[in-house]
Amino acid sequence: MNLFNRLNNYLIQHTKVKLKDKADFFGLFATLQSAGISTIKALDILSRASQNPKLKLIIAQTKDDVQKGQNLSQSLQKHPDVFNKTEIGVIIAGESIGQLDKMLLKLKQKLKRDLILQKEVKSATTYPIVVLLILALAGVIMFGFVIPQLASMFAENDIQLPRLTRILMGVSDFLVAQWSIVLASLVLVGLLVQSYFDSPNGRIKKDYLLLKTPILGKFLRLYYQIRFFDTLGNLTEAGVPLEKAFDIISEVVDNKIYQMQIVATQAEVKKGNSISESLLSAQFLFEETASEMLAVGEKTANISEMSQEVAQTQTHELSYRLQNLTTIIGPVVIVAVGVMVAIFALAILSPVFSLSQGVV
Repeated sequence: MNLFNRLNNYLIQHTKVKLKDKADFFGLFATLQSAGISTIKALDILSRASQNPKLKLIIAQTKDDVQKGQNLSQSLQKHPDVFNKTEIGVIIAGESIGQLDKMLLKLKQKLKRDLILQKEVKSATTYPIVVLLILALAGVIMFGFVIPQLASMFAENDIQLPRLTRILMGVSDFLVAQWSIVLASLVLVGLLVQSYFDSPNGRIKKDYLLLKTPILGKFLRLYYQIRFFDTLGNLTEAGVPLEKAFDIISEVVDNKIYQMQIVATQAEVKKGNSISESLLSAQFLFEETASEMLAVGEKTANISEMSQEVAQTQTHELSYRLQNLTTIIGPVVIVAVGVMVAIFALAILSPVFSLSQGVV
């Protein structure tokens, strides 16, 4: 029984809490708080209502902590793998100003937007990934089994092979004979590259190259800008001081290049300069239009609303670009598959046809 309990606890601890689970948690929590239900009673209801075993356990633990006198934010901070610093910061602000229900509702709305964006990204990337996996499997079958069999047949009949066929047969012979060395080399190169990218300089280089990559770089820059402005808007609306807000944002935006710029912007703000001035000096990372909109918000003392407006505008733009990418990827993948099929057809069917003519 002890072994079963340990195994069950292990599985629960390694269960993923999805964005939808958290959004439902914050949303229902906000509703219960607005109805005047105490935090402890609300947590009891939420614990029984949650369908995610890990979140159910966390809520139960949070209820016990609150009963012992801890704040909600203090308890949730014990689970950084589920609740990030932005969410904790907003909850702390909600507790301090006595508007926890409104802040929880804000978090629900933010997570719902993140969930929609996540689904669009998955929709745009699933099709090409599946096709690439199928092509890789087809390549293994062709080079590992089909071409060696055909090579034996061609050798027995002494057929003059086209150059393309000889090239593919040479590649197949090498891969079949040296597959272990090829696999070990790929693993070693992958480990070396990963080791370099895990180093401080390597991480900076990797993040910069990703931002400069055609097509992907544009999507990433939009995504990080959305994270920046959305988090800035939520934190400032919750009353979090700018200095603390930038500390949180630098952890939410998981890119070293953006983090370096955020630190630089924080330093400028400490000197009394505006956020927008700093962002305008980094137009590769932040679009000029977005920075100008933020400048308007600073002049009207409405940073929160303008930041959220920028985030919403850029979210729509990213969504539009993802939809266009999905439309473009289909024909591109079809052409790529057609080219691969044509190459193998020319390399294999041509000598087979010559062999059939010789038999006739």
